[in-house]
Amino acid sequence: MSATDPLPTQLPQLYQINIQRATTFTYLGVPFNQHGCINNAALIDHNTTATVSAMNILASIGVRARCLGKLLSTRLYRQFIRPKMEYGLAITKFTHEDCKILQESQNTCLQKIYGTKTNQSMAVIHHLANLEYMTDRVTTLQAKFILRSYNMSDDALFPILLPRARQTKGLRAWNTFVRNNTIWKSITATTTTEDSIATITTKDIKNATKQHLKTTYTQRCQRKNSKLLNQCRKQLGIDPILWLPMTPQERILCIFYRLGWINNHHQQSCPNCHQTTRLSKQHLLSCHHVHTFLSISTTINDPISYVLNRLPKSPPASFNKRLYLKIVWPKLCFILHQLHRTCRPEQYTTPSPPINNFGQPLLQWIEPPTTSSASSINS
Repeated sequence: MSATDPLPTQLPQLYQINIQRATTFTYLGVPFNQHGCINNAALIDHNTTATVSAMNILASIGVRARCLGKLLSTRLYRQFIRPKMEYGLAITKFTHEDCKILQESQNTCLQKIYGTKTNQSMAVIHHLANLEYMTDRVTTLQAKFILRSYNMSDDALFPILLPRARQTKGLRAWNTFVRNNTIWKSITATTTTEDSIATITTKDIKNATKQHLKTTYTQRCQRKNSKLLNQCRKQLGIDPILWLPMTPQERILCIFYRLGWINNHHQQSCPNCHQTTRLSKQHLLSCHHVHTFLSISTTINDPISYVLNRLPKSPPASFNKRLYLKIVWPKLCFILHQLHRTCRPEQYTTPSPPINNFGQPLLQWIEPPTTSSASSINS
């Protein structure tokens, strides 16, 4: 029971059994404080602890770097782990610091999947896997709950409590909660009456969510230190390098290049040109003559990202597109191998294989199926 009960000296009873008073209590897994409000700090602490613990269990059975694939591991996290962190978020008002704690927990899980110990390139990881930041996820969950509140039956708990909220400061808190939701506000910008709001559907929420995610992605691209993010695909969705047919080594090198992990910024002698310099991306592209090797104009700052951004999501029907991929894809895989070999020579003990050995799974995938001649049937 709440400690604000009007009779502090008398214990409340249920079926003639005394009920102890408490300053906090949990109802349906959501912690409440002595004022009857959701305890944000306790909810976040419980959810994030449960999320990281569950991720550690999955990591012990293979959901980590170099075990299951990056895409499968991310999907397992999205489907089974993140819902633990999302519980109760749709009905809770959070501050910027609260969302920051939630995001740190998500970053911890992604670090296990992608094999890093820092938050470096975390924006690119979210974009490659089409995974929302927790701030955007909370906004989406709350917008869905607001829509659900308008479609509840009259005997549901929320419509029953709403008249009582109108008599207290609860109505003001609910109105602020609705008014501050960016997704809901974008939908109701042109609607002013209750009848107009009643016509809003889940499809409207879905379209508004997509637009909201595009807007936040554009804002992140305009931030400082977003160079790697700007070199990725502009379209929202899972990057094809996570699922197109490749060898494990080719996929790892594509992901590492996207995340900026192939470079080596320590001052050292370049194994290719024997200059003492930092092995930055600019030096590697110039040292290995990547523009010339891939036959891409020097006006393109990053020729490797230029090719990766144009990988198809389905086998191309055009003969010219298939021919282009047959030429450029083995070269791209070979040059990524050479760049990684330049920056991490200690990981290689044998000579590089010939260029024709690279990129074969994708080349087989883009080939149209061969139509075998139908055998004649003798009557």
